[in-house]
Amino acid sequence: MNASLRDRFAALHRKGEPLLLYSIWDAGSAAAVARAGAPAIATGSHSLAGALGFADGEQIPHCNATGLPLSQQAACS
Repeated sequence: MNASLRDRFAALHRKGEPLLLYSIWDAGSAAAVARAGAPAIATGSHSLAGALGFADGEQIPHCNATGLPLSQQAACS
């Protein structure tokens, strides 16, 4: 994560204003949550694994997992 993204994410954490993180499972859900105006998006290993047809617990082959953040970022741009 670069410093700019880190600083933007840190700025979302304000006392008395909880940061709600919406969990996504694929590029389509990431795009929908971003379009709805979420300031940040979370993801869990179980939902991503299931969306790709794998069990949770580090079961996703490396070649499948490496493109996930890029595809989600592209969907939200």
